[in-house]
Amino acid sequence: MNIWKKVMVGWALAGCLFWLVYILAVEIEFTVLYYYFILFAVGLPLYFNRVKISSRLRAWKLGGFWKFMILGYGTVLFEETFAALFNHLNEGFEVGIFVTRIGQFWLLNLFAFTGFYLAFYFMIKRYKFSHTEIFFLAGPLGIFLERIFTNPMLLLTLGPIMIFVYGFMISLPMLSMDVNRGKVVNRWWKYFIVYVAIILASIIPGAIMGYLREINPLWFPPADMVSF
Repeated sequence: MNIWKKVMVGWALAGCLFWLVYILAVEIEFTVLYYYFILFAVGLPLYFNRVKISSRLRAWKLGGFWKFMILGYGTVLFEETFAALFNHLNEGFEVGIFVTRIGQFWLLNLFAFTGFYLAFYFMIKRYKFSHTEIFFLAGPLGIFLERIFTNPMLLLTLGPIMIFVYGFMISLPMLSMDVNRGKVVNRWWKYFIVYVAIILASIIPGAIMGYLREINPLWFPPADMVSF
């Protein structure tokens, strides 16, 4: 494990420890428990089995683009089912409301992540990346989308956790591709282009989502459950 990975893992573990103490000493934060679930119950098994998973995904006889997008949207639906669950636990628990929350979180994030996956697919096809680069390019987007950067304390303690959660969102699609076949360019230019591509690819899905929220806000989660 290189120094960069060690720093990021250490920072994330420190953040997890902080929030564990907070939950035990102050109050239960179900949203943070959701992040723990993604990191430890999903992320760690995925990481330790990544070679086997990658081999099976790349052997899947389906066009690269469709495979990438299906895995991406599948990740969103899986992840948002649990996001809906843990957010709903803050309201108590009623089956009917829970099912509604699942549908709301699914609709919101299918639009929110469309540009994310489209941009990464075409950037991976065009430029040479490592898995580490892709993971940590995806991760910081969580800090901005969840608006954690506006609160220094949250940035310090929740920021690294969010980086790993959003890194998980790209992991399965990434593992389905050969990331080393693209063009070699300056890394900083490559990183810049990735973020520009995500912004541009998100304009139309974002506009459609905004229009639908205007038509019927009840199709989407309550404003206090989401940050965008």
